[in-house]
Amino acid sequence: MLSMLTSFLNGGMDESERSGDRERVVRSEGSEGPPLATRPTNVGSWEVVGVAPNRIKRGDRDGHSAAPPEGEAGIQGAYNSRDRTQWDRSTRASVEESRTTLQSDSQRAQRPSSRPQDGSSNIPRPLTSQTSGGRRSQAAESVENPYSKPSSTSQDRDRIRTLEQQMAAMEAIIKEQHDSLRRKDGALSEMHARNGDWERRYGWLQSELSGARLRADKQFGELSGRCRELEDELMKAKALLDARTQELKVSQAFITTADQYSIADISRMVEQLNEEIFNFAMNISDAVFQSTTNTQVDETIPGYIEAHQAAVRRWGESTILRLRADFGKDAPDTILFESLIQHVLVCWCYEIIQPFNFVEDDMGTGLDQIWKGIIEKHETAVAKNWLSMTSSELPRPDSIRNDSILKKLKDLMIASGWRENGESARLMTTTCENLDEIMKKAIGLRDAVVHGVLSVEVEIIRANQGIQFNPATMQDAFDIGQDRNAGVPERQMVLCGTSLGIWCVRRNKSASTSGNQRMKEVVLRAKVLLPSAL
Repeated sequence: MLSMLTSFLNGGMDESERSGDRERVVRSEGSEGPPLATRPTNVGSWEVVGVAPNRIKRGDRDGHSAAPPEGEAGIQGAYNSRDRTQWDRSTRASVEESRTTLQSDSQRAQRPSSRPQDGSSNIPRPLTSQTSGGRRSQAAESVENPYSKPSSTSQDRDRIRTLEQQMAAMEAIIKEQHDSLRRKDGALSEMHARNGDWERRYGWLQSELSGARLRADKQFGELSGRCRELEDELMKAKALLDARTQELKVSQAFITTADQYSIADISRMVEQLNEEIFNFAMNISDAVFQSTTNTQVDETIPGYIEAHQAAVRRWGESTILRLRADFGKDAPDTILFESLIQHVLVCWCYEIIQPFNFVEDDMGTGLDQIWKGIIEKHETAVAKNWLSMTSSELPRPDSIRNDSILKKLKDLMIASGWRENGESARLMTTTCENLDEIMKKAIGLRDAVVHGVLSVEVEIIRANQGIQFNPATMQDAFDIGQDRNAGVPERQMVLCGTSLGIWCVRRNKSASTSGNQRMKEVVLRAKVLLPSAL
């Protein structure tokens, strides 16, 4: 269309040029994209200006032409370049110039034609400059003779409407491109804003990371120090545990309460020892009785006076005189003699059973005081374990000689009227053998009481000479079968003890009493000789 309009304006154009213009117009109308528009250049010629960005072609003042950027990206690049505003203004100026030219051409076309019939123009032609060949420019000739060929008014109007439609379409496309550019600018601004947000977020995260690292380093240092402290405490705890374990091993020796013997076993062993003592006294009594039959006491025999004096110091003058009188009867009464022999053996066995009686006097007394303090202040198991360990380190009583007990027995026998002869030598041999058996039983009883019973405090008791009779712990040896208090006068004095007894010491832990009170419970009463039995 623009080419045809140009041909119409350039009326002096030949037929071949107009044919070419029509072909270009047809190609323009049949090609893709919007139609083209024209505008005059600064040299008097027309330049085709495209509506679409990929069809626009413009020239600068120097006569050079440059294609605009292609596509939407090209337009965005053009708008982002320095020629963006210049290109927009040039396009709008071209459109306005084309519109003005078309309106003026339309007005001239509506005027009545005053051209001559022969087709020559009656408008005087201005003088033009000649080229080096002497011919005018074809473009200049076309401009000087715009009415070289008449055209119908309806066709011109159609062309004008077509051009206006093309211009409206071009403006719509330009507006659409502007809207697209504004949207992309908005998206780009949003992306820049997001980028700024992400940069600020990144900076904040960097600062948080730095702070977290500092806090982690500080916490690591604190935890490292705490770990070292805990390691030191662990080492101390292990050392303390080892010490407490060692103390526990040591203390277990004091708190062991596993008894090897029961109270009944101890009582049975005491009864067996008492029976051995009684049998020994019976044998000695028989030997003395046979030796004193039909004989009179001869105070001039060697050793009699020393033996008599020793017996008197031990038993008293009245007792020895009573003893001599009993053996001088036609029917001798041996109760007193047998009881005295039993008393000597009971005292001897009692000393064997005691844990501290076979050491030196001062040492034995000191150990006995320590034992009494421990048994009062500590539990029975602890005290008995201490007693067991201490007693095991003292000299064994089986190394004790029986010379002292033999001398006491011999003094009592001589004071009763016994005479040494050939048979007496055999009696002494038998007596020594019997004493060894009694001593072994006493040592076994000692081990059972000291080492075999650890949960209960067991004591072997005896009745001393000259004390008041106590029916709770004593029994009349010659009042068998009667009640404890039957036929026993009050306030009788004990002449001698004839057997050993047992009692157990238990602790009373009631809340009404302060501390631990030791309560004695008699298991086996000791037998005694009372004056009423003679």
